[in-house]
Amino acid sequence: MRNFQFPVIDKVSTGNRLREEFKKRGISAREVQELLCMGSTQTIYDWYIGRTLPSLDNMVALSRVLECKVEDLLVFQSVEEKGEQGK
Repeated sequence: MRNFQFPVIDKVSTGNRLREEFKKRGISAREVQELLCMGSTQTIYDWYIGRTLPSLDNMVALSRVLECKVEDLLVFQSVEEKGEQGK
């Protein structure tokens, strides 16, 4: 357990990955909004630019829509990046 490194999600890279996965499948932000019963597309655009991350419920729903594991949608910061941010 001493070698455990706490994972930190890279919001910008994760947002880019989400956008690219939906783009590959021809799914628009509007369609994502409708699938998740959200009030507006702004939240989806916030995910895409890394301002916020989807909630856990939404991330699970997105993984089902994209037919992949949640972990496949997440991008983690490297150990070096985490160290630089802590300085």
